Amino acid sequence: MAEEQSRDELMAHLQLAYALAQDGDLERAQAIMELCTAAADDLAAQAHVAFYQGLVAREMDDLAAAAVFLAEAQVGYETVSDRYQAGVAASYRGRLAADAGRLNLALEHHYVAFQHFLVAADLMGIGNELARMGVVLRQLYRYQEALDFFRQALEAHQAAGHWRSVLVDRFNLASTAQDLGQRPLAQEHVEAARTLARQLDDPLNLSRADYLLAGLAADEGNPTEALERYVQAWHQVQDVGDAKLLADINLGMGLTRYALGELAAAGEILADALERYIHLEDVEGQAVAFSNLGLVHLANGNLEKAGQCFAAAIEYQQKRGDAVEVARQQGNLGLVLRTRGKWLEAEQMHRQALRLLTEAGDTAGQATQRVNLASLAYLHGRFPEAEREYQKALSLYTAVDHRQGQADVLSNLGNIAHAQSQWEKALSYYQEALKRYRQIGHRRGEAGLLANIGVIYRELGRWPEAIHHYEQATVLYRETVDWPGEAATLNNLALARRLTGDVNGAVQVLERARNLYEEIGDRRGQAAILDNVGLLHQEAGAAATAVGYHQQALAIYRQLEFQAGIMTSLGNLGRAVAAWGKYQTAHHYLQQAIALARELNDGDAQARLLVVRGDLYRRQQKWSDAHANYEAALTLIEEQRLTLTFRPHRESFLGHERQSVYIRLATLLVQAGAVQSAWQVCEQSRARTFLEQLGQSHIPLPAGVEREWWESIQSALSQIRVLSDEEGYSKIQTPLPEYQNQMLLAATQRRLAAILDDAPTSAMSWIDLLQGNPVSYDDLRKCLSM
Repeated sequence: MAEEQSRDELMAHLQLAYALAQDGDLERAQAIMELCTAAADDLAAQAHVAFYQGLVAREMDDLAAAAVFLAEAQVGYETVSDRYQAGVAASYRGRLAADAGRLNLALEHHYVAFQHFLVAADLMGIGNELARMGVVLRQLYRYQEALDFFRQALEAHQAAGHWRSVLVDRFNLASTAQDLGQRPLAQEHVEAARTLARQLDDPLNLSRADYLLAGLAADEGNPTEALERYVQAWHQVQDVGDAKLLADINLGMGLTRYALGELAAAGEILADALERYIHLEDVEGQAVAFSNLGLVHLANGNLEKAGQCFAAAIEYQQKRGDAVEVARQQGNLGLVLRTRGKWLEAEQMHRQALRLLTEAGDTAGQATQRVNLASLAYLHGRFPEAEREYQKALSLYTAVDHRQGQADVLSNLGNIAHAQSQWEKALSYYQEALKRYRQIGHRRGEAGLLANIGVIYRELGRWPEAIHHYEQATVLYRETVDWPGEAATLNNLALARRLTGDVNGAVQVLERARNLYEEIGDRRGQAAILDNVGLLHQEAGAAATAVGYHQQALAIYRQLEFQAGIMTSLGNLGRAVAAWGKYQTAHHYLQQAIALARELNDGDAQARLLVVRGDLYRRQQKWSDAHANYEAALTLIEEQRLTLTFRPHRESFLGHERQSVYIRLATLLVQAGAVQSAWQVCEQSRARTFLEQLGQSHIPLPAGVEREWWESIQSALSQIRVLSDEEGYSKIQTPLPEYQNQMLLAATQRRLAAILDDAPTSAMSWIDLLQGNPVSYDDLRKCLSM
């Protein structure tokens, strides 16, 4: 009895010391701890003293000492077979490691604690450690594993009948499912949490449920509903007075305004959220607020402020020791560099972020950077590379069951097929993405796909179908109050109406789009509309009126320092001023536009602008200058075309716009009396077009050619197609490393060149055709047994 009394007194004094330390009275706490240390006369008592010494040291921010004491306590409890107390000590060691940013060590300690509670059959301890491991796994971006642990924690807490812990588990499950893009599952747990919070009469957690539901509505493409829920949660939390949740709600409202395209309002609300996080000394909140403010500035075209915000976010995440978030913000800096036209630096930034995220095991983050790299490749016309990166991103999103990520990537794969005029393939990707957006209830994603399908029908000349899809998309955008999406679709709708001859209807639609861009403060969008209105006036023969619109667009682009936009407006001004008869001024504008196109490494834009300048010289009857510009444009077209050799999209590369350059050049040569040269240009163009058709089928054996030689050349071509990812190389089970693939490709190309050197005379026309040289069609008919 005396021994029990002595033990109770010791525990009472230890608890008093800990309470004093928590109140900041460290001197008295230390004095009591010294007395307790002296009074501890057995292993169990010594373990208790070491445990509380660890807790007091933690309150004193002496984390190294706390770790030593808690380790000593755990060993002591294990020695006396007190599995419950050993679990408590291990749990605190886990929390201490997590506070120090040593997450993998924290996971180990919590797992040991879980094992102790399992032996002790303590349901609450089991549930708590499972939940803590779930939290650490989330910090490690291992969301699927975290989801599994939170599920097990929920089961343990339900079995223990501890409903407040169940409530926390529901919130954890909802947030993690949301991170994974599994919105129906997230919705299920939030609704369950909301019901339980109501039963427990817990207004703070009712507000938290509304906050999470608002975030889900925003993710599903329903920003209006999201904003309503955020406002509702805001009023509820004001009554409860939770400053952290108020800051989080402000952040959510800012992001929703951003999604609605209300950039000015979004910036103000996010700045307010940042101030609240600063007041709370919440470093993580400050980092997130800076990151999102950066995105707003990026959308506004204020690249300097965007870069400053992302740099600040990196600094705060470095303070937290969060390497994953640092890498993600580096990815955002890559977006700024890309917008500035610094393509190489942007790619390097994305690759660096990808490497760090791969090392950290952040699957979703890796997918994002793969998407960024794919986007860069796509913008440069490197479609096979873009497709490979998107496929890798799709695999990563599939691995974590992130359905919106999957839908987004499928949509982008459709864009690549679309850019290559592979209409059926594009529509197939779009339909698959559309299905997934509808599964998760993402109406804005659905609207975007409908708009993309409209673009395909427009380019196929099926204008009524294009208009129908654009109008459907516009309705969805309007219902979800997505003004940027609606404005962009109205822009496309105007183009489709223009193609049907409805110029007045096109102007009216563009006017609606311009009003929307002005309402949301999207100056880049306004500039694009002004340029398009100017083009309509050019087509109507009102060049002087067109010049005014293009000048307004140029002024905006220059203020935003948006180089690609500046280039486009300068080119449009060159056309309009030339039509107005001011040739010298037109040359000035076109020279600036061409210089920018070179700086941006945009070969397609350079070719188009050179054609425009060639037309200007032709109007001035400067035939040699016109000829030089058309030739330069063709050289650029052929350079791009060479990168597409043996690629499926060669078939449509020489569409009407590019083919027209051949026609211009041939016409100019005929006018100059160079009929033979004009014939060669025509034959070159026709040969390329014919080759695209032949390239899609097996070439028959030319007459008089030995089958063995013919089969060797076909074998080499097939291998080149496979190694160039033409015919399903990505489907090979064990693909070669990139350097080995390139070595094998080079060797095969050398073998093909050697085979061609030994070609029989009867096959020469076909070889000329293959190499893009002028070909006589009479010779082809004799050469090919068709």
